[in-house]
Amino acid sequence: MYFEKHYRKALIPLACASLILLSQNTLANTAVKAEPAQAQTPKPELGSIYFFSKVTPGVNIFSMDLNKNLTQITTGRGSRDIDMQMGKDGHLMFTSSRVLPEDRAERAKMGKNNRRQDINTYFLKPGENESNGKYRAVRFGHSNYSEAMAGISHDSQWLSFARTVRDLSTPSSRKDGHDEVYVQPMKGEAKKVLSDDVVIKSDWHPSEAKLAISHYNKAKEKASLSIYDAKSGKTTELLSNPVPGAQIDTPKWSPKGDKIAFIAHNKRVDASKGQTVKSGTRVLYVYDLKSKKLTAASATDVLVQTPYDWSSDGTEIVYSTYENYKSVWDDKARRKAFKGSSHIYISDTKGKSQRVVGAELQRHTRPVFSPDDSLIAYMYADRFPGKVCELRIIDRKGKLVDTLHNRIHGYGYLLWE
Repeated sequence: MYFEKHYRKALIPLACASLILLSQNTLANTAVKAEPAQAQTPKPELGSIYFFSKVTPGVNIFSMDLNKNLTQITTGRGSRDIDMQMGKDGHLMFTSSRVLPEDRAERAKMGKNNRRQDINTYFLKPGENESNGKYRAVRFGHSNYSEAMAGISHDSQWLSFARTVRDLSTPSSRKDGHDEVYVQPMKGEAKKVLSDDVVIKSDWHPSEAKLAISHYNKAKEKASLSIYDAKSGKTTELLSNPVPGAQIDTPKWSPKGDKIAFIAHNKRVDASKGQTVKSGTRVLYVYDLKSKKLTAASATDVLVQTPYDWSSDGTEIVYSTYENYKSVWDDKARRKAFKGSSHIYISDTKGKSQRVVGAELQRHTRPVFSPDDSLIAYMYADRFPGKVCELRIIDRKGKLVDTLHNRIHGYGYLLWE
């Protein structure tokens, strides 16, 4: 339910963002302009950055390298591609609202009042993209429920996704439900490995067939971090309410698999229950699997945003924050206005932080390290909430290196592979 709620929130601004009417050719020809034909030194090969971009009337996945070579990875008129994850060999997993030809007859039977936008899970093999017409993403998680959190193990042998399950027979029953996590081998059947009121996020181990899953039980007010071992087929709880009063958001293994970072998210505090996290905060923590020690890696009075990224050696994390953030109603403009600032930080696992870039009333978010950790890619907008962003590259001191693209979908995120 968590991921479906946030996805549906993301759909609302798309109607506004549709004013940016770009065809696929316009996107390639105008959004990324070639530099004048002068003697230029090609930029170092540091892989490609994957991102979501608005292509009327949908949102698709693109990639671009530092020399501004743009590739459209997914297509689908009117579809909205949402999550994405990539295996080390290049298998790309993503979830999408696309409607396949074989689904149209079923949807026609539903009638207008009962029609819904299904979200299913797809994957492309290494080197494949849909823009040349030769390939089509394979759907493997089809159901009558919304799916999210597409994931793939390090060796591309295991796939995962989450599903929101609810009774669709009546309008009132549609509001309730629960979440389920499924794992399946690349060639095999999906198996339900966890069920709870809310499944928040999951992440595959960098070298083992283990999936970290954060979830929450409303009745017990219990936030858990569990590990599913695909080899043994067992799910075990690793942490239970590690930060009193906070849910566990976006767990992420370190590159060596010896630590797990997560964001402790708390909306309210009940001191009578021993809750100590400041109300309305999102704090980044690192849990050391060997020492069992939990350390706050960010300041405790900020809103750490998701996602964040580990450095390749596992000693640092780059993340973004909102600070003193609030929304107010602007009577003159007759719309919601935003106050506060956003920043990007680099922290070590002991909590020592360095601010890299940030400013009032601007959006600096979704940072990722380059493969060699020398650069940072992130999404920038000159105001909140930034429904359309620039793809910027900065060095570790915050100096702007380049702006690669100016049509990044504001509710997406980046992968640098």
